Amino acid sequence: MAPRRKQQWKIGDVFVVRNADGKYTPGQTVGREAQALNSVTVAFYDAVLEQPEPPAAIDFADPFSVIFATRDLLDEGSWHLA
Repeated sequence: MAPRRKQQWKIGDVFVVRNADGKYTPGQTVGREAQALNSVTVAFYDAVLEQPEPPAAIDFADPFSVIFATRDLLDEGSWHLA
């Protein structure tokens, strides 16, 4: 299997995270925090997606969670489920 190419991302990019039930939750990069272990701030939105394609009608004004995450999660392009 070929190694994954490093993802290029920027503030404002929208992504999805696969949930344990096989559905997806949309997220968005909202900040880069160089002083906090070079992490990023990501927001997650209250939408359940059947496919890993963010719909055009997500209300980005009302996230249900905003967290710090390590950059490697975005750089690798995958989030591992616990």
